[in-house]
Amino acid sequence: MSLAAYFIDKYLKPRSVVLGFKRMIGRCTAVKLLAKIESTLGEFGLNLSHVVAFVSDGKNKMKKLVRLMKEKNPGISWIWCLAHRLQLCCRMRSTRTWRTSFDAFTAWSNS
Repeated sequence: MSLAAYFIDKYLKPRSVVLGFKRMIGRCTAVKLLAKIESTLGEFGLNLSHVVAFVSDGKNKMKKLVRLMKEKNPGISWIWCLAHRLQLCCRMRSTRTWRTSFDAFTAWSNS
């Protein structure tokens, strides 16, 4: 798991930093992810009250993770990662195109 922070510094400049890469051993659950996030934030003297938004893919465990985070900080917003959405769109498009081409080829070869 990787955790990054995006913020505006005291000079009003946008900044981003990688807070860490954490190894997940065993099954990766929302509860384990939350514990890793909280411990990583703690290493920097932060906690979930400092988090404004959380960006992730749309997997069910991420949805559950956000629900758990909102129990501790109701103000957290969840943003579905644009790169993951684009990847899903491309994958869906390529699958549809392949199926259409395959169906057309099958129909043509059977006639």
